[in-house]
Amino acid sequence: MVAGRYRLRSPLGHGAMGTVWAAFDEFLRRSVAVKEVRLPPGLPELEAEQLKERALREARAIAALTHPNVITLHDVIQQDGAPFVVMERFPGVSLAELLARHGPLTAGQAATVGDALAAALEAAHAAGITHRDVKPGNVLVSADGLVKLTDFGIARSVSELTMTASGIMLGSPAYMAPEVASGKRATPSADMWSLGATLFAAVEGRPPYDAEGDPLKTVDAVIHDEVPQPSPGPLAELISTLMTKDPDARPLPADVRRTLHDLRAEPGPLFPAALFDDLLPEDVGGKANEKAGGNASGNAGGNADENTGDDDAGSAVSVAGNGLEAREQSDGAGDPAPLADDPGPLPFAVTEAAEREAVEEMSTALPQPRRRSRLATAGLGLAAVLLFVATLAGGFAASRVLAGEPVLPPPPRPTPERAQPPATATYAKAMPRTDNASMLVGEPPAQFTIDVPVDWTKFVTQQSLGHLPTSTLIEYVSPDGSKVLSVERFPEFFAEPLDGTFDEYVDAVVSMWPEGDVVVVQYETERTRGRLTYRTVDSGSTTDDAPDTRIARTTFVALNRLDSDLWVVSVTVPAEEERAGRVQLFERLAKTFAAQ
Repeated sequence: MVAGRYRLRSPLGHGAMGTVWAAFDEFLRRSVAVKEVRLPPGLPELEAEQLKERALREARAIAALTHPNVITLHDVIQQDGAPFVVMERFPGVSLAELLARHGPLTAGQAATVGDALAAALEAAHAAGITHRDVKPGNVLVSADGLVKLTDFGIARSVSELTMTASGIMLGSPAYMAPEVASGKRATPSADMWSLGATLFAAVEGRPPYDAEGDPLKTVDAVIHDEVPQPSPGPLAELISTLMTKDPDARPLPADVRRTLHDLRAEPGPLFPAALFDDLLPEDVGGKANEKAGGNASGNAGGNADENTGDDDAGSAVSVAGNGLEAREQSDGAGDPAPLADDPGPLPFAVTEAAEREAVEEMSTALPQPRRRSRLATAGLGLAAVLLFVATLAGGFAASRVLAGEPVLPPPPRPTPERAQPPATATYAKAMPRTDNASMLVGEPPAQFTIDVPVDWTKFVTQQSLGHLPTSTLIEYVSPDGSKVLSVERFPEFFAEPLDGTFDEYVDAVVSMWPEGDVVVVQYETERTRGRLTYRTVDSGSTTDDAPDTRIARTTFVALNRLDSDLWVVSVTVPAEEERAGRVQLFERLAKTFAAQ
């Protein structure tokens, strides 16, 4: 029993990041799926906290969505320090499993699945959420054709700062957009590439890139090789448009839906029912799943290996409680008592004719009031208002005279200017931390020391900033995700053949943002150091019903040339905290940085 409420019954799936259980909510009497985040044995405490944070981010992402094509989040709890995410159970199997057992889909089947996924992504992007791992293993399909997108465990809201755990490849390489594979930040257009790759797999029966091979080789192929082209067919042109390496050239979800609308399958069962008899667990009407190496798995996506993008045969089956609540008992046995037969009309029910007759009798029996003309009514109303105002004014004047005060009130006092909030120490106490910014395991350590607020969490990743070489980025993120302290190292940046300059770094930063969404406030350099301040605006997706979400931030940057390496120390804060962030965070923390 979890949280005194959710009874775990049997595992639906296992994966690198956790276990998904078939469970029963004893309080609301319904079937649910519970994802238990699994922490590998011997994991350092800091990395364990990062995994827990990912589970909470998953909950926040899903909770922001209410859509028929997205798995519904019911609850998030922690027990014995481990997070549990409670979701609906859905009577379906993963698209990856269907492709493995059934082979390629027809154009109508693929169009129906693609239309549902585009609708789910349209809702997610409107909420400011990027999924980042759209793939067949995270697409759930029921026998009647209902499609749901699941596993927002690595989703990120564009209103939050990117947070990635050290050593974890977020997303499946075979379905990852080229810009994300090269280390750039994910945008909604990256989901559209993954949607195209998923449709490619649906019509071809195989992923566009080798999902079972070396992840690093797959990433290299995604970035540098030619994009695979689907076989000729009704969906070929759309898939090719989605899988273009230019993110700005990819269609929006609404455009995809318009293209697929007339290609969808006819209403009715989308797949043969026999497929689901073999694949679904017994508790939702399927046969026992005895095949080697696979069992039906859970909608939280814990079965898919998120580090390698493995889409194995048991990748993501979610079993929902639709219609199961009547069969579920607290002990898991027994059937509910049948409902009574229809008792017929109640003896005291009033028919429509009787009600109309009663109203007519009342209208003739009651005396009809004499109606007053509109002009007389308006005159009486005006007289009442004038009488009320005169009475009020006379009473006020009399009370002022009796109190020895002048009848007219004194002139208003000038309103003092509102004091600006002082840049006081509103942030947590900082303590020195020593970390390593080396690029590869076995490379000589590139250690540094810097003061970091004690309650901020560290995340490490490697990224490519425009045309600059790959860097190691260490981010320390505040508990609410709104502020971040970063240390980034570009090895050999000032050495040949790169022979980089501070100006090139600044140009690369500015080029990452759409025109008009970044403003350089200050930039000055010396021979071995520089200072940069810029303001940015994140623009969320818009719909006809929801306004544009614009989140303004200010970033303060210290540029340091140490031997041939470029070290960048920065602090990013919300725009409304710009003054306090500069004084209490950037100026206080940046001066403590020292590379060893």
